[in-house]
Amino acid sequence: MNISATGYLYCYTACLIYILSSVICGVIRWFHMCHPYDRNADYFYPGRKQALFFYSALLLQLPYLLWPDSPDTWTYVRVFGMLYYPVCFSMLFLRYFRGEQHHKKLRRALISVLPLAWIVFGFVQAIIGGLGFRTSWTGWIDLAIVIGMVYTSYLMRIVWWLRQKIRLYQQNHYSNDEDFPYRFARRVLFVPLVWLMAMWVLFVTDSPSVKVVVDLLCSIMHVWLLILILHPHWNLTLEETQEVERQQNALMNEIVTMRQQATEADSIEVAVDKNPSILEPRQQKHFSDEHKKALREKVITLVKDKELFKQPNLKLNDLAAEVGSNCTYLYKAFSQDKQQGTFYHIVNAMRVQRCKELLLKNPAIDQYDLMAGSGFNSISTFYRVFKTFTGHTPKMWVKRECSK
Repeated sequence: MNISATGYLYCYTACLIYILSSVICGVIRWFHMCHPYDRNADYFYPGRKQALFFYSALLLQLPYLLWPDSPDTWTYVRVFGMLYYPVCFSMLFLRYFRGEQHHKKLRRALISVLPLAWIVFGFVQAIIGGLGFRTSWTGWIDLAIVIGMVYTSYLMRIVWWLRQKIRLYQQNHYSNDEDFPYRFARRVLFVPLVWLMAMWVLFVTDSPSVKVVVDLLCSIMHVWLLILILHPHWNLTLEETQEVERQQNALMNEIVTMRQQATEADSIEVAVDKNPSILEPRQQKHFSDEHKKALREKVITLVKDKELFKQPNLKLNDLAAEVGSNCTYLYKAFSQDKQQGTFYHIVNAMRVQRCKELLLKNPAIDQYDLMAGSGFNSISTFYRVFKTFTGHTPKMWVKRECSK
């Protein structure tokens, strides 16, 4: 693979920027945590270890930095991205947005072995070829294409899962999408697709010039992504996370007690079979459909009578203390009764009804006063929700009503 002196300089510089920016971003991500969130880093920075791997693993592109004119190093870096980024973004999304299920962690780890094994193989091949020894890539490129397509599809599935989770979590917990805690997820949801597109373009074009552009583009995106993830995006306060930890510790104490009481049993599973409720939070033992319905009605009555819907940032967990329940109960009460509508739908229905009352009382009311008087926190959300419920804009609706 012949590269001119100028081309060599461009390739070397772009790859150096690519690697250094990634390593620096990884170091910053690992060591920088905002106070007081660093006191509970596992909750507020759930993907910190994965982000460190995401950034630092790009050191595996060092062979191309050392031998950019070697056909073996070029073959390696040409394939590298379409295997590396699907695995990394899958890990990041599942960890950060808490999509990992404990019984599936091992399976997902084993699945990631295949593309990472190919990358390690390619790394060794690139070094051997860079040193001038004979190498063979027969069949390995075809295998990389198959692996890349499979993992691209897998990442697309995770993106779809996250999109669905954003929509469901928003509608079940929050009355405004502006205060939705997954706003960060909405920003980064399709970011992996940009990376994947760049990597597949590099593979198809087979051009060092394209790699120069891709390296610089990825360097910029690495910094942009770091800026996004430096500050925690989860909304529980430090006190609330400590309360969660206290509950978990209490549960673990119950499990320890159960194990101590199982000395006469053949195994711990026998004790669990005899008393399975000990593995559940005590407050969730008896939550029947009647209780869910009663709790739901209690919340709706509270929001309506006290006009809490006029609070733009009203969240379902804000009402837990007032109705004498907890967030888990409230979530179940609203998420499992789809016919009556989600919390998002119910609160916005009340807001739209208040808008109608204000419009009929004063058709010339200022739009900002109308928005503020009904609980919306932005004009765009106000118009969108009002039109969703009525089929008309506020101006069209009041004109239609006044003409009757």
